[in-house]
Amino acid sequence: MEKERKTVLLALAWHLEKLTQGIADYARAHNWHLLIHRGGELREILRRWRGNGIISSFWNAYTDSATEEVLAARSWDATRMVSLVPIRNPRIPCRVVREDDYAIGTLAAEYFLGTGHRNYAVYSDSVRMTGFRDRLRRSGFACCDLSPYRAAEREEAELLGWLRELPKPCAVFCENDWDAAELLNTAFWGKIAVPDELAILGVGNDELVCMAASVSLSSVDSRLYELGQLAAAELDKLIDGTEAPEGALFLKPEPLVVERRSTDFYAVENPELIRMIEYFRNHACEPFSVAEAARRFHTSESALYKLFVRNLKISPKQFVLEQRLRNACSYLKMERAWPMEEVARRAGFPTACAMFSTFQKRFGTSPGNWRKNSRSNINL
Repeated sequence: MEKERKTVLLALAWHLEKLTQGIADYARAHNWHLLIHRGGELREILRRWRGNGIISSFWNAYTDSATEEVLAARSWDATRMVSLVPIRNPRIPCRVVREDDYAIGTLAAEYFLGTGHRNYAVYSDSVRMTGFRDRLRRSGFACCDLSPYRAAEREEAELLGWLRELPKPCAVFCENDWDAAELLNTAFWGKIAVPDELAILGVGNDELVCMAASVSLSSVDSRLYELGQLAAAELDKLIDGTEAPEGALFLKPEPLVVERRSTDFYAVENPELIRMIEYFRNHACEPFSVAEAARRFHTSESALYKLFVRNLKISPKQFVLEQRLRNACSYLKMERAWPMEEVARRAGFPTACAMFSTFQKRFGTSPGNWRKNSRSNINL
């Protein structure tokens, strides 16, 4: 007898293409009947749904008590739910699956710390802001903040005024790519230079949003496709009778920020260090040592080390290694499947073993597995 097809509702208050694609691909692979909610009253849809499962999110989970009341009042006898936002009401039986917001904020702060910035701001008031602020505080820095959730009420002049008052150059971390685009557009109309005066970083790596403006947006890759697959897999287990574990399931972001033009700026004043940074970035794919670089700039290795650590909080060797790691990731993402020895050579690693060791230390996996995951070939 044919197994009954599972009927699942995808009801999101906002559209994220990668997230939706991850859920839809899982549904197709597991023979679900997936209904995607489009428009209309979300609360009413959630109240009336009688299928096997729901994957849902709604606006600002910390304040949307009306939606929680709708969910708490309905029957859950035959329906299971995975929520992509935190749920406070204990009467709602669900599994929360979402990005690790604190880790995202921490990663953003570490990225900006490595670019030599001394002035910071955050356009967020969520857990991402907390992670960002806590990491900066551990390094002795504070940050200005502004909430994006009042954007509908705020005049553009108010946002522009906030940007103009920020000490320059300033590194600004935004809740998501849409908020980053809002800041970028405001800076554009206000003639504030990006990235020279404002370095702007978003979250989500939505290529459509990030590549739309004349200055492309850098972004933390929160792995939305994988989040969709993970949420669907968790719902599948709940429908099959597995009891939901206590606590939320959090997905860590990609360890490397996706760099584009909006953060392509090092906030350093030393002209010699600027030349060194440019040389290291442009020649990381070539086989050279820090000792050779020191001789090239007529300085000692110890002086070179102190200059980098004092200004960028990273050693010259680590800086070059980061550049080579980014080079390797770029080659591994290409459609052409380069042999690992060729990827290592083109990226600047002395051997494939050296590249393998670096990937294991940084990502906890091999370059081959990283390539598979980056192409979203996930089997859950």
